[in-house]
Amino acid sequence: MRLFYLDSARAVLMLLGVVLHVSSVYSVGSNWWVVSADASLIYNYLNSAIHTFRMPAFFLISGFFSAMVISKKGHREFIRSRFARLIVPVSVCAWLINYPQSVFLNRYGNRSVYFFTDTGWVYHLWFLNYLFIYVILLYGSKLWLLKTPVRLRLPSLLYDNLANLMASALVAMFGIHLLASFCQLRYHEYFGRLEIYGLSLYGLMFLIGVGTYYNKKLLSTVVDSSALGLIPCGILLTLEMLYFHTMNSKLGTALVMATSIVLGIWMSAIVLALFKRYLNFSNKYMSFISGASYSIYLLHHPLVLLFGAVFNRLYWNIHLEALISIVAIFAITSLLHGYLISRYRVLSFLLNGK
Repeated sequence: MRLFYLDSARAVLMLLGVVLHVSSVYSVGSNWWVVSADASLIYNYLNSAIHTFRMPAFFLISGFFSAMVISKKGHREFIRSRFARLIVPVSVCAWLINYPQSVFLNRYGNRSVYFFTDTGWVYHLWFLNYLFIYVILLYGSKLWLLKTPVRLRLPSLLYDNLANLMASALVAMFGIHLLASFCQLRYHEYFGRLEIYGLSLYGLMFLIGVGTYYNKKLLSTVVDSSALGLIPCGILLTLEMLYFHTMNSKLGTALVMATSIVLGIWMSAIVLALFKRYLNFSNKYMSFISGASYSIYLLHHPLVLLFGAVFNRLYWNIHLEALISIVAIFAITSLLHGYLISRYRVLSFLLNGK
């Protein structure tokens, strides 16, 4: 049976990037590329809420579909399709979208950006760097778990319920970052937001996603038991806010990093459970959204910058500006996908990798 809710979730998580970036324009104290002269804490809260689940859930789903492609089509087709979906759009967008953005921002933006030596070549496509690394590792290692179609060979204690899964991930994340601290590995960004924290957090989520494909018990744990994570998650987040951030030590840093995986798993479980309950079906609207989400995400970023720069000179009500920006960007990018990208094979390949 096809899991329509995972398709829907992946598409919606991608599209939430539009809302996230528009809210960054209007957040208080924002240091985003374009910042409004007026701001509201509403957008800070919106930004934080989306951050807690969007990328962790996205990488979990990516791991699931990666394992599915390998299982159904083999390693060779997997690496071919993933290269097309990752390398081609990044290469094209780097020059056709991101380079003009850098020129635009150096004149109208909140801060200067350098295309070759800064994150200018990647911008909003930073997550594809991580996916590329995980895909290479998955293909190159041919992990023993990928050869086990029946079940993931891990002690069931690690994933019998959501609390156990989060505790296991917490220990793994804590160990990674404690080791990184003692080895004096700094949390700098390389090659467009590529750093240890992101690699470990999203890597663990991706690995959990791979496991959910081969182990139905693990999938059930992630999707159906989300409420079980509420109590331990609340306790850990409270500890983080009240104590961990005040610890100026390697231990404190590792604890802060480790608690983030708990929040990521818990929020991902809630999101996927909601999608399974309410959007586990297919119709022409959801099919279009699923097919268009990649195009919309790739194309939305320069429009967010443009609308933000224009509205900065008009001084309208910021909530009206944000609403107009979101609706207009969705409309423009959806039309571009529907009437251009999806209809011409060369554009579909260059911007969608297929």
